[in-house]
Amino acid sequence: MSLKFGFVIAILSLAIGYLGGGGNLHILLQPFGWLEIIGIAVGTFIISNPKPVQKALVAKNLLNFCLVFFSS
Repeated sequence: MSLKFGFVIAILSLAIGYLGGGGNLHILLQPFGWLEIIGIAVGTFIISNPKPVQKALVAKNLLNFCLVFFSS
């Protein structure tokens, strides 16, 4: 529930902020628009979390990836 709510808040705040600054919302639907958004999210995560948290998240995501794609 909180993941969906956080996603909605993030997308709405991005769109409203972009439109408020006079931007064209269609530009965000381009691949480079998504590159900017994902880059900002990753950079913010790196800045706001210490190394042990980053390493734990990467390890858990790799484990989940392997379990989903390689367990048959």
